[in-house]
Amino acid sequence: MKKLIFFIVFIALAIILIAQEIQHETLVVNIEVPVRVFDGGKFVEDLTINDFNVYEDGKLQDVVAVYLIKQTKIERKEEKRQFEPKTSRNFYLFFEITNTSPRIQEAIDYFVQNVLLPGDNLWVISPTKTYKMKSESLEVLPKEEVVKQLEGIMRRDAWAGSSDYRSVVDELTRIARTLSSMFGGRVVVDDHFDAGLEEIPEDIKLEILLNLYSTTLEKLEHLRSIDQQKLLEFASLLKEEMGQKYVFLFYERELIPTIEPRLVAQASGAFQDNPNILATITDLFYSDRRDASIDVERIKKAYADASTAIHFLFFTKPAEHVSGIYFEEHSEDIFSPFMEMAKATGGSAESSASPRFLFKNAVEASENYYLLYYRPSNYKEDGKFKNIEVKVRGKNYRVTHRAGYFAEKIDSRKPVKIESKPIERKSKPVERDSKPVKKETIKKPLPFLERGLSKYKSGDFSAAVEDFTRAVDVDPTNALAYYYRGIAFEDLDDPYSAIEDYTKAIEINPSYAEAYNNRGCLMVKEGDYEEAIKDFTKAIKIKPDYATAYFNRGNAWIGLAEYSNAIKDFKRAIELDPKKKEKASEKIKFCESKIRDK
Repeated sequence: MKKLIFFIVFIALAIILIAQEIQHETLVVNIEVPVRVFDGGKFVEDLTINDFNVYEDGKLQDVVAVYLIKQTKIERKEEKRQFEPKTSRNFYLFFEITNTSPRIQEAIDYFVQNVLLPGDNLWVISPTKTYKMKSESLEVLPKEEVVKQLEGIMRRDAWAGSSDYRSVVDELTRIARTLSSMFGGRVVVDDHFDAGLEEIPEDIKLEILLNLYSTTLEKLEHLRSIDQQKLLEFASLLKEEMGQKYVFLFYERELIPTIEPRLVAQASGAFQDNPNILATITDLFYSDRRDASIDVERIKKAYADASTAIHFLFFTKPAEHVSGIYFEEHSEDIFSPFMEMAKATGGSAESSASPRFLFKNAVEASENYYLLYYRPSNYKEDGKFKNIEVKVRGKNYRVTHRAGYFAEKIDSRKPVKIESKPIERKSKPVERDSKPVKKETIKKPLPFLERGLSKYKSGDFSAAVEDFTRAVDVDPTNALAYYYRGIAFEDLDDPYSAIEDYTKAIEINPSYAEAYNNRGCLMVKEGDYEEAIKDFTKAIKIKPDYATAYFNRGNAWIGLAEYSNAIKDFKRAIELDPKKKEKASEKIKFCESKIRDK
């Protein structure tokens, strides 16, 4: 399994496609910049709108609003122009480790117990898979159970995902031990490399082993390569995510077995008369081979444009002590680019032997921040990167923020949805209707549609989307194809595309109750409860016995604190479908308690 494999795994998962950085009305563009201000190590929380100077490409700009945010709550605001910021939190935890340890488990426990709040979205990316925790999970599961599940995932995936990497390092260690012995080191040689080489002259044997070390090292390089295109695609997807975004990358220090410098020097002197061996030794043990393989400047700008705070947490570990073997630091081509990315996104980069310490520092530095909005003078959609610099007037504070943004053409197809206030999300699971339509209701089924349904049922949602798209291409009036593609998009965590498809299905078939219901579910997840209620009401009007729509509308009423209406809908859902009694009864109790508390 390749190191940094998460960039490949994660890209397969689409993220919420709702733009947030650039909010616009006709020709007016406002840029949002999360800013953190520190006096030493302490966050400065008493600044006003008049304390900030914002420069774009060196030119002073007009700051039109400042909000002080603590976790997800707007503590204070000053507005020349009114905004309604998205303060929901999205956490992405990447673990690039070869095995778990009690210290990694301590970091996970700290995060769940002290940082994660109900309503937060969490993605955990292990060396093999990506896991998404639903925002309401913390209201359903005890935190101890969440910790237990995450630790189990990491133990299993870290071991399985790094098996190839560990095998190559072990092989490299055995070769290095044998070479060290030939260079004069006092090392017990692994018989594995001596077998079949006893009769070969020493210089030929050495050349064979040096070549074997070189090819094994190349194999290791291949396993840990970085795919720049995947990095850029990831940044592009993050850019479209709604709310505040935090990426925490735990990267374990890499130590590669090589030969002790004194033995290499000794061997170089001994083989002065053999230029081939001398050149190979020089190339393997003296040359600096670990240059960054990506365009760091381009990556920095992409992640700054995505308004995502990157926190690079470099987990150090002590080197093993093996006689004749020297374990060389092998992380420089990773460390430098991610340090730069952290700086360019307003994040942090630290190294320590304690993951919990790293995590705690990074979280504490990011929980409190200001959201600044400014209106660029002479804004042009020229696609160029605009550099941002934020200063505090008359103070020598440390200020962190994203480095800038690309002035790209605003996509009017992805409007910004603005909430009136931060929403306290209670446990309001919605029930999406994904039941297959009975066969007889599909007239002249298209092969692509049938194949897409088969792939969807098998869990291959990306392939299902491809087939449903082909079905739409063949018959653009097939509401069923749009509907099922919407369901598949939801399972790929792409709600914007799902909403578009449900809307298209409704345009084609205005009596499509299930499409109204599913679109309403997404509106609930977005906090747009009024629109959700409209969709559920329409579904009920079309299909009066639609218990699922009543249940979901009850959840939407809770979002608006209309508890009496919610109770009516939950009771009606039970009447229509007794199977919903347990869930609906819990909701009714919750609503009744809220009414009593008023």
